[in-house]
Amino acid sequence: MQKVAFQSQALSETRWIYVYTPPGYLPVGTTSYPVVFMLHGSPGEASDWITKGRIQGVLDAAIGSGALPPCIAVLANGKGPYYKTGSEWADSTDGRCRMETSIAVDLPRFILSRYRAAPDPAFWALCGVSEGAYGACNLLVRHTDRFRSALALSGEYEVSDAWPDASDVFGDNRIYWRQNSPLQQLERVSPVVRKELHFCIVVGDEDAQSLSQSVAFAGLCGRLGVTARLVRAPGKHGWVVWNPRLPEALAALGGWWKDLQR
Repeated sequence: MQKVAFQSQALSETRWIYVYTPPGYLPVGTTSYPVVFMLHGSPGEASDWITKGRIQGVLDAAIGSGALPPCIAVLANGKGPYYKTGSEWADSTDGRCRMETSIAVDLPRFILSRYRAAPDPAFWALCGVSEGAYGACNLLVRHTDRFRSALALSGEYEVSDAWPDASDVFGDNRIYWRQNSPLQQLERVSPVVRKELHFCIVVGDEDAQSLSQSVAFAGLCGRLGVTARLVRAPGKHGWVVWNPRLPEALAALGGWWKDLQR
């Protein structure tokens, strides 16, 4: 795991991320690797995946067991300026913080230029917890040209007045709210592309708001012919739910990737 700086044109600043490369990875070679972006929650930061999620050991174990093909994991930084809490991994409606563009355009361009990353979007995924789970699904639905799979742990799927940073990021523009709500936008993805999307949705049985939206989103996926796996776990909202279920979610991703590699 290395801490790496990259220049984000969208945010007009240098951003710090962490990059995991699998055992045996060499900078030069002919093999290309799938990529998964790891999105933290709010309040939170990229290093939460290391200190709370113990992600290096989780990835090493998943790859070592064969559950997950060797891959590159990018612990992204979603902390944006101007906000009281989180960026929602979105471009703010006032244009002051283009976090979505940074994560969906600038960061993939950097990873492709510096690492042996597979160019095919079928081998690019997002994995997030809480606000990062929302971000993972929203970015996937809005950028199917770059991502095709999302692992969402305790996310919500529709912008809400209850979110403390909704007004900061999305303003009062309800059209923009709908445009950033996966529950309302998934059906706008073309039927051909929808068949190539994958979601693993993990939620605690005592996490009321996330549970209702997770069940609704999984149901929508089923109606639209989108591959979706809903995992309900004991517990509320936090790492006590996410840590035990992360290997299962990564194994689901690994299965989708291995099907593509056959």
